[in-house]
Amino acid sequence: LFNELDYPEDIRTKYNFEWRYVVIETPGKHSILTPEIYAREERKFLQMMEEARDQTAIALRQELKQLVTHMVDRLSPGEDGKEKVFRDSLVTNFTEFFETFRERNLFGDAELQELVSQAQQVLRGVTPDVLRSNDAWREEVHKDMDKLREVVSASITNRPLRKLRLERNIEKEAA
Repeated sequence: LFNELDYPEDIRTKYNFEWRYVVIETPGKHSILTPEIYAREERKFLQMMEEARDQTAIALRQELKQLVTHMVDRLSPGEDGKEKVFRDSLVTNFTEFFETFRERNLFGDAELQELVSQAQQVLRGVTPDVLRSNDAWREEVHKDMDKLREVVSASITNRPLRKLRLERNIEKEAA
């Protein structure tokens, strides 16, 4: 059933993508909307962007908190007093987070940038093998990450989780 002609060598000719921007205006008018409607919609848009900024910051803070909390847990002694086993991803997940953080911090959250810088300071030169073999370094990283976990947790709880917008229904009030 296989036919080589069914599979072209260059598939780029089979796909196309294009876009256009269309601007519709009434001649002699700058806007179709009344100034009141325009102002209301502008406020709604600005509120939506503010909510997006807050939600983005919270999501990044929660991700950092998860990483830090997991590291603190894995570096804490178990109930029996023995060291817990951890995978290399305990450290490499931080590395990946640090590498993508700048692009993901869309709104330039300076406080979060400071927290990420602190985490980078703590983990500078740290490898999974160092954490496994050097008890003093392991304890130092554990202690510093535990302090950072408290600060990150506080930075999340001090931020509003959601703003509520209650819009009056003007049409019902007029009736």
